[in-house]
Amino acid sequence: MKELKILYLYPDLLELYGDYGNIQVLKYRLEKRNIKAIIIPYSIGDESPNFEDFDLVFAGRRCRSRTKYFSQWSYKIQRFYKKINW
Repeated sequence: MKELKILYLYPDLLELYGDYGNIQVLKYRLEKRNIKAIIIPYSIGDESPNFEDFDLVFAGRRCRSRTKYFSQWSYKIQRFYKKINW
């Protein structure tokens, strides 16, 4: 079975528009296609994630309202995309 590792950013802060339900539907649909979904939540105060360890980063629908929290990783995300030639 294939695996898809998902980093779920700020589930405690961004759960205003049903994002938990969205991530659960994504997990369900992946598993129906024989793809194991591994969802790792991350929030403020947690150890900084290594984006290279994940296949997908999920931040919910309203992530723009939380951009000040994302800015701390901008250099890591840019470095990752350059590494994979995105």
